[in-house]
Amino acid sequence: MTLWPRNNVATAGVAVLVLAAGGTVGYRAIEGWSWFESFYMTIITLATIGYGEPEGMTTAGRAFTVMLIVGGVGIVGYAVTVVTQSAIQGELLATWERRRVQEKIKKLRDHYIICGIGRVGKRVAAGLASEGVDFVLVERDRMRVEGITDTDWLVVLGDATREDVLERAGIHRARGLVAALPTDADNVFIVLTARDLSETLTIVARVNDNSTVPKMRKAGADKIISPLDTGAHLILQALLRPSVAKFIELATMTEGLDLTIEEVLVSPSSPLSGKKLRESNLRADLNVIIISIVRDKGEMIFNPNADTVVNGGDKIIAIGNRSGLEGLEELSEAEPTKTT
Repeated sequence: MTLWPRNNVATAGVAVLVLAAGGTVGYRAIEGWSWFESFYMTIITLATIGYGEPEGMTTAGRAFTVMLIVGGVGIVGYAVTVVTQSAIQGELLATWERRRVQEKIKKLRDHYIICGIGRVGKRVAAGLASEGVDFVLVERDRMRVEGITDTDWLVVLGDATREDVLERAGIHRARGLVAALPTDADNVFIVLTARDLSETLTIVARVNDNSTVPKMRKAGADKIISPLDTGAHLILQALLRPSVAKFIELATMTEGLDLTIEEVLVSPSSPLSGKKLRESNLRADLNVIIISIVRDKGEMIFNPNADTVVNGGDKIIAIGNRSGLEGLEELSEAEPTKTT
């Protein structure tokens, strides 16, 4: 939508330059003035300033001036109109785009907010987009916002440390927030502001310096990620346990084998609620492996045995192919069938 006014502005600019160049060359050829005197006369003529003609101007020079004025009035007037129209239209388009984005954000529920469109923020956004999860990006750098090529991404232009900006991103309806700005100080402020606005929000924060971790926890972050530590750990695993590293990569990346680790919340009305794992037949029916069960109070049971009872409110962490995990999600949310 912005190509039309930009092309017209370029056309108008070229027309004015061509006219100025033609006037300069014309005066030079007709009157024999220097290049600067010819250019100066052309500019004051096009601008209709009316300083008066130089002494000794010939009749041919006056005739050329008349043609330059007639042509200049039209071309310069067109250029001024196009530039004004472009500025007004650009502002109107920007206002309309902001309103369109805000209307979409108002309809979101249980979405995620990503603060910062740097290398980390973009990768998180791309991952959420590939999973079909709703999210909103918050960025204060207009150049980074304009650099986003995916037009479906919802972006709020503003400082994520401010309450009004996070509210525009729908923080009161959001499920989680990622603080991924380059500096730890900014991320601490984001976490403080976000936690003050929502006590139930899941907050994941990025840190560059491990000394910031205690402050980030006090600010209210649920999970703190250090890209340097995580990268170093993955490198170490790749060196010492390459098969394990390959398995984790396949299970956690979207590419590769049809193998995924998923977390599923068991509804109290699910047929799984109150059953032992052996009675659920999850392995036989869905071909998924239960890695862990997280109780609603936070207790985590690794590698649960067949007699472990699944309760409503528990989170099941399982590994399997996409179809099997989708079946587990449906079963966890479904209501048990009534027998007559």
